[in-house]
Amino acid sequence: MRAIGKYSGIAFQMLATIGLSAWAGTWLDGHYRTQTPWFTIGLMLAGVLLALYQVIRSLTNSA
Repeated sequence: MRAIGKYSGIAFQMLATIGLSAWAGTWLDGHYRTQTPWFTIGLMLAGVLLALYQVIRSLTNSA
């Protein structure tokens, strides 16, 4: 049961990281009125990479 809680926590952390970066990119695109969503694309990519890094770090620390 402890493992289920740990891995679901990792999943929610990934969701929050990617979601927050997507929201920030959308906000920046709206604030600067860009024609193409470069801030959204860039920050979402950074959010995915950061989330993967967090997952790898937490899985290697627990092993």
